[in-house]
Amino acid sequence: MERKIYILLLILSSLTLVHVVIRKIKRHRAKKSVDSDESVCQTADEDKKVARHKSSFGICVFYLIFWVLGLNLLFVSYKNIKYAREITEQGNKTIAEITDVHEYEVSDGDGNHHNERDVYVTYMADGRKYDAIIKEANIYDSAGEQIEIYYSSEDPTVIMSPENVKNEVSFKIPMGAILVIIPFLLLIRYSLM
Repeated sequence: MERKIYILLLILSSLTLVHVVIRKIKRHRAKKSVDSDESVCQTADEDKKVARHKSSFGICVFYLIFWVLGLNLLFVSYKNIKYAREITEQGNKTIAEITDVHEYEVSDGDGNHHNERDVYVTYMADGRKYDAIIKEANIYDSAGEQIEIYYSSEDPTVIMSPENVKNEVSFKIPMGAILVIIPFLLLIRYSLM
């Protein structure tokens, strides 16, 4: 179901973008033919209209960036949910104990810094003890805490924490939806002008 929604949003956003670009080109051509029939000199008001048309391409690119980012967040959330569902449906649930929490600082390309946290856990699966790492699990703080995890039947070292997935998805889905909806709202406002 989520995949169909993702594909529908991608098609809808692409069609809307193409519609706006074609509409702007038709308006520009119609305006150009009317202007060529009139005088050769342009007034200041006409210069503003030409500049506005040139900026419409930039606006379309801006909208496209929002759509791509939003759809990417929705797609990543869909993959996380699908992966979590596959492992939880196997029913291999166990309690893991956090043995260590490794916090470190990450910087992005803009020089912004934020903290990430990897959680080291130990758990029993199929009568054997395993150690694993849950990457970027910012919801767990301290060693000794016990958490619920699911592990894969084929490879017990592949684990998933439902709380961690829920935490990741609870941010990405609304943010992705907002990034997809904002361009539509701006597009409606811009086309009414």
